[in-house]
Amino acid sequence: MEKTGTKEQLLTLFENNKGKFFSGEEIAEKLDISRTAVWKAVQSLRNEGYNIEAVRNRGYCLSPDTDILSNQGIKKYLKPQCDFMKLEVVQTVDSTNNLARERAVGGVFDGYTVVAGNQTKGKGRMGRSFHSPADTGIYMSVVLRPDNFTPQQAVKLTTMAAVAVCEAIEDVSGEKAEIKWVNDVFVRGRKVCGILTEASFGLEDGMLEYAILGVGINVFAPAEGFPDEIKNIAGAVFDQPKSDCKNRLAAEFLNHFMAYYCGCSGGHQDIDSQDTGSKDTGEYRHIDEYRSRSMVIGKDVRVITPKSTRNARVLDIDRDCQLIVEYEDGSTESLFSGEISIRLPNAPDPVFASRPDFAGDSEASGSPASASLSKLTEEIISGRRLNRSDDMKILLKADLRQLCAGADEIRRRLCGDKADLCTIINGLSGRCSEDCRFCAQSCHYHTEAEEYPFLEPEEIMTDARRNEAAGINRYSIVTAGRSLKGDALEKALIAYEKLHRETGLRLCASHGIQTLEEFRRMKAAGVERCHCNIETSRRYFPEVCTTHTYDDKIDNIRRAQEAGLDVCSGGIIGMGENWEDRIDMAVSLAELGIGSIPINVLRPIPGTPFEGMTAMSDEEVLRTVAIFRYINPTAWIRMAAGRGQFPDGGCELFQSGANAAITGDMLTTTGTGMADDIKMFRKMGYEL
Repeated sequence: MEKTGTKEQLLTLFENNKGKFFSGEEIAEKLDISRTAVWKAVQSLRNEGYNIEAVRNRGYCLSPDTDILSNQGIKKYLKPQCDFMKLEVVQTVDSTNNLARERAVGGVFDGYTVVAGNQTKGKGRMGRSFHSPADTGIYMSVVLRPDNFTPQQAVKLTTMAAVAVCEAIEDVSGEKAEIKWVNDVFVRGRKVCGILTEASFGLEDGMLEYAILGVGINVFAPAEGFPDEIKNIAGAVFDQPKSDCKNRLAAEFLNHFMAYYCGCSGGHQDIDSQDTGSKDTGEYRHIDEYRSRSMVIGKDVRVITPKSTRNARVLDIDRDCQLIVEYEDGSTESLFSGEISIRLPNAPDPVFASRPDFAGDSEASGSPASASLSKLTEEIISGRRLNRSDDMKILLKADLRQLCAGADEIRRRLCGDKADLCTIINGLSGRCSEDCRFCAQSCHYHTEAEEYPFLEPEEIMTDARRNEAAGINRYSIVTAGRSLKGDALEKALIAYEKLHRETGLRLCASHGIQTLEEFRRMKAAGVERCHCNIETSRRYFPEVCTTHTYDDKIDNIRRAQEAGLDVCSGGIIGMGENWEDRIDMAVSLAELGIGSIPINVLRPIPGTPFEGMTAMSDEEVLRTVAIFRYINPTAWIRMAAGRGQFPDGGCELFQSGANAAITGDMLTTTGTGMADDIKMFRKMGYEL
């Protein structure tokens, strides 16, 4: 059975019991996790937009009105026969078809489905873009591998999908849905769905290798309305938002589509054994439904080709999904999809809103800057090290893809293909005297962070053994507070000694500002690395914290180094700093000789001063990681909090210079599952 993370397990429990309260203790027992893990998972889901109520003496409850696309939300509506399907649900993607194609090339099985709530570069037919705003639609792509399909048969996938969309809309909304040949679905006279099927065919036999079936459904109209270019034709399934309809609509589409597809593809067993009433069976069983829903049969249309526009009447749609038309001169023709576009008389031509590719100040491939970047990459591999006197503008202006490729080459040539995974445990939570503006554990802010004293050493041992059994070899105890003193410090030292003696884990400690003697005691107890983030640049640090200084951090790092400890130090990006601050932080870490650099992407936590910070784009994060590799070419660049915004655990990051990660849960936010991370790194060719 596939392993899932704490957040995913909790969401499954909530989705299957919407409106029902569960106490924290009850959840912890059901999922076999700690109360702290429950709280962190709840906070993480809230940050993703889930409306989770918390009532004293009753516990937590997922509001019935919640309507966010999720793996768990869709699966609860799927028929049991769809259990073979693998769903990958992301909130934002450039194009679900693009991501599904990547998965297909990587070898995913028949039925693998990518679902998103927003596309930044949605694709329509004939190279057009497809308007895909956030939170109002369903955008999904299914990888299909039917047996022995010819190009002519492949068009049936589109028509099957059109029928399935209509049936799903009618199941969920009660509205009648119609099809405009070949791939548009209309409700109340407006287009609510577009379908784009892309395929790969064998060069020798011409047979279908795989197809990507892309479906975009406007569930609700955007609050700001549709763009001017499509406002006269675009519509939505629902006039007003409805509770939990997006997950159900996505699931019902898959139920209906797979019923048709599995009946003709030679793949999985027929999902729906009920009589559909169709005269045809197998690959043709959907055709009668398609014909009955056609909004063009019997209508006068204009047939538009690249060479001409002719008036015609639609006579029928044949078993091969060709449109049979009769022209004004009495001649007839069977039209194959992709050859023409159909416009109903008096209907506006649908023009899809275009969105330009990401455009910044980057230099194009082949430009002088590109050549300079290649030269810089080779110089760094040969031993050059960047410092404060160097002009870093080339790293900001370089083409992002080339910059990431260069950073990955530096990583490969200087660090090899080894990856390093570590896990952390929150050993002492809350009531921190410091005012770090990103932190939920500060006593200066009102958050829902759990508070408890230092854990008993045996509880830490149990957690550590579980992590070691999962394949992790580095483990850190992290505590809230300016420093660790008194009984808490003594407990920590006992725990470190026991861990060092009874496990094979490499030990790290993160306890704030400590004295030289305290660092020496930690080393003697078996600790080999101290963690102390500098957080940001010297210039920007006062905007992040005022209860201690940047120099306090630097002095602490140097004391740890003097005690013979390795140091792990990095920071958080996305706190309002600029590019100069990020580069300054990277250079400062290089000057300190830091060998492990964690990069956290801010996940704003309600109740903290940074709760309203705008999320960083994927492009900004990738560029930051690549820049850190150029400036710290031999260090472990360790992705920490925030990489969950990337699909697949952040594969892109580990192709852009990063080669290490904190896996499992973070301190106050959920992370990525250990098993998933280990699988990802091995699949990418890393050694652990």
